[in-house]
Amino acid sequence: MKDIAVQLYSVRNAINSDAAGALKKIRKMGYMGVEFAGFYGMAADEMAALLKETGLKPVSSHVSMGELRDNFEETVEYHKTIGCVNITVPQYTFHCMGCVKSFAAEMSGLAEDLQPHGIRLHYHNHEQEFEKLDGKYILDHIMELAPGIGMELDLCWCYVGGQDVGEYISLHKDRISLVHFKDCARKGEQIIHGHVGEGDLDFAALSKLLRDDAQIIVEDEVGCDSFDGIEIAAGYLDGIL
Repeated sequence: MKDIAVQLYSVRNAINSDAAGALKKIRKMGYMGVEFAGFYGMAADEMAALLKETGLKPVSSHVSMGELRDNFEETVEYHKTIGCVNITVPQYTFHCMGCVKSFAAEMSGLAEDLQPHGIRLHYHNHEQEFEKLDGKYILDHIMELAPGIGMELDLCWCYVGGQDVGEYISLHKDRISLVHFKDCARKGEQIIHGHVGEGDLDFAALSKLLRDDAQIIVEDEVGCDSFDGIEIAAGYLDGIL
């Protein structure tokens, strides 16, 4: 299978109870990397040893804006110890254009502070960032106002946000360095989350629009204990990529 990672939020309950067992299972499925959403109470040197043992690459880590603000030095040291060169702010709430501008300014400052440590900052979207303020999508404002950050585009939430996903990728290809492969389907007015390859998104076509160096990260929101979803995704993606 191509160099694909898993967002560990997909199996958050299972990994919280047995991180070592979960990571070994993920590696056995053929995944080459992981994206963290917390570190399960493990010290940095313990996590570094576990990653070395399993052969999994830490491709990214979701860290809240509050955590970056309050524990910047500790966060940097942890990521440097485990060899993770990407940090992604997973979400934020935007009530007005002023909120967008202040957020983008803070992200720009954090990106500059992280750069000397060899760490790049990214932002991960949900559907709310495809609401418009001043005639432009919030996500587009963020990218324009914070040119030093990367985009982690979540394809599912891009679709839920009413976008032609392929067109959006093509417009922002240069900024998309991390991408979430997550699937869903529209059933009337309802959105149903499903396993990758079982919903409305054409991942074979969409993958061809990405930069060659864009990191694909599988995320499954159907269950947080079962490994079934990411195993299904591994088999599906192995056949199309």
